Amino acid sequence: MKLNADIVFEELKKKYTVRMTGPRTPDLTISRPELYLDNEVEFLSNHLYLATVEHLPLHPKLQRNIVIVVIGEGAKLSHYRDKCCLIQIREKADYFLVNRDLNLLFDRYYDWEKELFDIFLATADLQEIIDCSVPVLGRDIHVLDASFRYLTRTNDRTDTASLAPQEISQYLSSFEMIMDRHGAVLLDMDSTQYLCVNLFNETGTYIGCVYLEGNGRPFRDSDNALAEYLGSLIEKAIERNPSMMTSDQATAKNALMNLVNDLPLTANQKWQLNLTSPGQHFVCISMHSANRSSRLPKGYICGAFENAFAGAVAFPKENTIVCFMDVSGLRDREGNYYAALNKKLRQFLRETSGVAGVSNGFSDIHDAKIAYFQAEAAIENGMITNQETDLFYFQSYALISLIINSMGNLPADAYFSERLQKLIRHDKEASVSYLETLRVFLRCSMSFSQAAEELYVHRSTVVDRINRIERELGVDLKDPDTRLLLEIVLKAMEIESLVQEARE
Repeated sequence: MKLNADIVFEELKKKYTVRMTGPRTPDLTISRPELYLDNEVEFLSNHLYLATVEHLPLHPKLQRNIVIVVIGEGAKLSHYRDKCCLIQIREKADYFLVNRDLNLLFDRYYDWEKELFDIFLATADLQEIIDCSVPVLGRDIHVLDASFRYLTRTNDRTDTASLAPQEISQYLSSFEMIMDRHGAVLLDMDSTQYLCVNLFNETGTYIGCVYLEGNGRPFRDSDNALAEYLGSLIEKAIERNPSMMTSDQATAKNALMNLVNDLPLTANQKWQLNLTSPGQHFVCISMHSANRSSRLPKGYICGAFENAFAGAVAFPKENTIVCFMDVSGLRDREGNYYAALNKKLRQFLRETSGVAGVSNGFSDIHDAKIAYFQAEAAIENGMITNQETDLFYFQSYALISLIINSMGNLPADAYFSERLQKLIRHDKEASVSYLETLRVFLRCSMSFSQAAEELYVHRSTVVDRINRIERELGVDLKDPDTRLLLEIVLKAMEIESLVQEARE
């Protein structure tokens, strides 16, 4: 395995008084040390040389990326400092013992590389890769997927939980939410340092990260390249064995994503969807962020939702997160699931700073797209008409959705007759609102007594007003079509007023 100047420097610093000067690269490019021979003036790129100061030539020919470990002090070193990486052992040291120490260093990393590749060729098991890397790197190592769930971690083969919301929020705050960054990044969280490397698949898509814990010791420059090397091997292991990132649940998730996005299903996806049992009852949940400053990424929220609701699937779609879950296990003795779902959902929304729309229940999983539209309509209309809550059920906003959809692109007043417009103008100038009287009368199923009670007027007053309204509009409220049209128009006016208030 090739190393770099930083790794060599940190190793020699354990035993000798050393200093490092000159240009160097973080890439792992240098091989085992070569003993410098007298009279040689040319130093080759990507080579590591061991020399004593008195044997170095006064006018060397130095190529790029050269590392020279030199024993002793001397004026001729000034010809080297700015042109190559010079690691100077300043006290007296045995030339051959230094060579032995350097070769032992390379042996250690060579053995690690060999063990890693043996694992890669045999099983590509992430836990084995981590277990053999911990003694070499001297750090606890953890691997997370794109949803910030543990794929594996040091000395733990069973715990696949996710980071807690507060942890991931802090993580992303430190990481500045740069999920497409390549290379090692040092993070500070709760007075603890972590060295993080993002993982990507062959298409460049973010698939997770590997991070090393500080374990009470500061990270050195030499750790960066080693963490990146480990990350690249983990990427190859995942590419070789993609099943570690997928499951039947992932297949079902992809099938639901295709249904929602109106894409064709593969044979495997169709087979997975057909495995749903007749007793299952589903809802679709559309989640939006209630706090624009929230740093929780969609991938994390999806994973957290799947952990909180066993068997559920969640995936991002544009500016929302789409979730499907089986609610049959939440039913009470009467068969209702709303109370249990409310309790769990509200807790989850508080933790993730979200709001959600919930579809009507459905049993045929192929109705997923309809349920998605219901959940979206619930949250869109709910956010307009009831901003004091964070959970909206479609059944509570079905009428609003129906009216908005029925109106098309026309405003409510486009459906007003001339006589209704006249009545509206009257209300703006008069102290008595005939529209409000009509709205309450229709809502009370044309009960004069109940309407009078709600309006705090005498029954005869309501009778007189309704008679005048019928004359002004030229209608008979006993006609069901007339009542339906008026109720729709009045509801449309109410919705437009709410939308205007929300905008203001």
